[in-house]
Amino acid sequence: MLEIDLTNLNESAEALLIAQPIEHPQPTMQVATQGAPLYHDSPVYRVRDLPWDHISTDVRGITHVESALTAAKLNWKVAQYPIQVNGVTIPKRVANVREDSQEFIEVVSNRYVPVQNSEAFAFMEGVLGSGAMQLENAGSFGYDSIFLLAKADGINVLGDKVVPYALIKNSHDGSSGVKVCLTPVRVICKNTLAMALRTAPRVWQAKHLGSIAGRMQEARDMLKIVMAYTEEYPVVAERMNSINIGEDEIVSVLQKMFPIKADGGVRAVENAALQAKEILTIYNGTPDLKKFHGTAWGFFNAVGDYTTHHAPKETQSWRENRLNVIANGHPLMAVAQAQLMAIPA
Repeated sequence: MLEIDLTNLNESAEALLIAQPIEHPQPTMQVATQGAPLYHDSPVYRVRDLPWDHISTDVRGITHVESALTAAKLNWKVAQYPIQVNGVTIPKRVANVREDSQEFIEVVSNRYVPVQNSEAFAFMEGVLGSGAMQLENAGSFGYDSIFLLAKADGINVLGDKVVPYALIKNSHDGSSGVKVCLTPVRVICKNTLAMALRTAPRVWQAKHLGSIAGRMQEARDMLKIVMAYTEEYPVVAERMNSINIGEDEIVSVLQKMFPIKADGGVRAVENAALQAKEILTIYNGTPDLKKFHGTAWGFFNAVGDYTTHHAPKETQSWRENRLNVIANGHPLMAVAQAQLMAIPA
């Protein structure tokens, strides 16, 4: 039995969360689904920015990769240097360093060959040349990786315009190669609503970068994936919109989204409750979600609003960290989609 003294919790958390006796070691929370207030405006976020705002350069209208990188001051190169300790060279390891600023990036294997930024994004020339996508932004996640953002034409999803964005990331820390992440955005609220689909991946590695023919093939592959993804996306959204949910389903989904470890203590329970309350406030009080209220699609949108716009404790790189998580696939979105789609229509 988990015993929690609610007298130390703030009023919001206390109204949302009540400890329950359980037979297994995993504590759970009880959610008051009707306790969130209603507002005429966004109940939580007065300003909704796209997750790449404030950390990237607007490159709209630029039609070539090299020019976009130059405009964003990202066309730097990576050099590799041997590493010495007390005059002795460390075998099989080199240091990746920015050639322009001599800023250290990471220690990597001496077999690691950096893909320079201009080379990493060269395949996008074929994508841009097709007219199917246009460049939007260019930015960095810090000193070790940069990204380009391109968008395709918007699609209609249950009466809303959703724009498919593609974030292409190049890392120099040895963690990954060139990665492409599809990140759909519901325009009316600037929420990212990434979903896992059966017919097309949302995240993949770009592999054929070593030759002109390979880059053209990579461009064709990317366009096929974007087309397949945007074709299935409205179908899955309609399916989720056909799934009716009530208090029991919402509680179950939230408990899966915010599991509490047996030794988590009062602070863990309080944090989970506050996050759940914020999502419920969005779900119950956001005007642009009113038409989807009572459906899995409506609740999924509320989770997307939270993951896109919730500002964690601010650090120097919190915006970069948030964008990186969204691009790779926010775990809360993945859990929410899986749980909501498991509910019978």
